[in-house]
Amino acid sequence: MINSSILFPIPSTINQQSSILNLKVYDLPGNEIITLVNEEQAPGVYEVDFDAGKYIFSSGVYFYRLDSGSFNKVNKLILIRLWSCYENVLSTFCNLIFIYV
Repeated sequence: MINSSILFPIPSTINQQSSILNLKVYDLPGNEIITLVNEEQAPGVYEVDFDAGKYIFSSGVYFYRLDSGSFNKVNKLILIRLWSCYENVLSTFCNLIFIYV
């Protein structure tokens, strides 16, 4: 299991207690890869764990987009897949590194 965390704020706005939060990961051409969060959340600071080991990603540049009400934010992340894999009786493990820019 390769975990990485994304820390993000949901700013408070006038007369808004909570809103639908969408946090999605996209590849460089703009194709949606995965939705990490899609639920109503109140303003505050949150952290979501992203288990990159569950998904097959190539090394490269990805973006994650945060939408909540009128608040939108896009950040870049770089995935470096190190092919130092090893096998055991149950499965194969490879190293993944996410660099948030």
